[in-house]
Amino acid sequence: MLALIAVLAACSARPAPTPVVPARCRVGGYVKIPQRYPVHNPKLSLAGIAVDAAGQVVDLDDLDGRARAVAACLDVKIDPGCIVVRIAEDSVPSCSSKDYRLLPIEAPGEGCARKPWATPETEACPCRLRGGIQEDRAIVVTPDLYVLGDVLVQAWTGTSDPWRSGERNQRCALAGSGTPAEWRRRWTEAHGGAPKP
Repeated sequence: MLALIAVLAACSARPAPTPVVPARCRVGGYVKIPQRYPVHNPKLSLAGIAVDAAGQVVDLDDLDGRARAVAACLDVKIDPGCIVVRIAEDSVPSCSSKDYRLLPIEAPGEGCARKPWATPETEACPCRLRGGIQEDRAIVVTPDLYVLGDVLVQAWTGTSDPWRSGERNQRCALAGSGTPAEWRRRWTEAHGGAPKP
């Protein structure tokens, strides 16, 4: 009987997903999200970022601008083909703001409390992830790209939490996060002009 259980357990174990990012690329980060967003037929943005929008409307110029802002802040180069962004098609509205959406994946409350846009966690409004890196090394964010900067800082620095790993990482995460109007305003204030597409 134990042998049968062992065989069934071995058969039900799923293999690790094949990375969608080449091994030569550095994709760090700690916030691993479940492997539930497969990447199919991504399109390349002008900056060389592979994006699987999964049928969602995503402004690739906005995505490129955010990635460039974070890269400039961290003083890293965007390596074409080393960033794969998967847009979640099952995002849910935030309980507290019409300006951003969340992944339908609950997150630890203490993580949400550290974010500048945090709202108190309640039973009716649980703390949910806004983005992350899944097992295949794809970056997963909502269609509004609200936390793309946060997840890019994780990917490029390997930090587990940009909001607790120093002022530079916080600043760089904010450089590519927020509503389009928020991040463009921050870019303009920091650089004296609108971001180039």
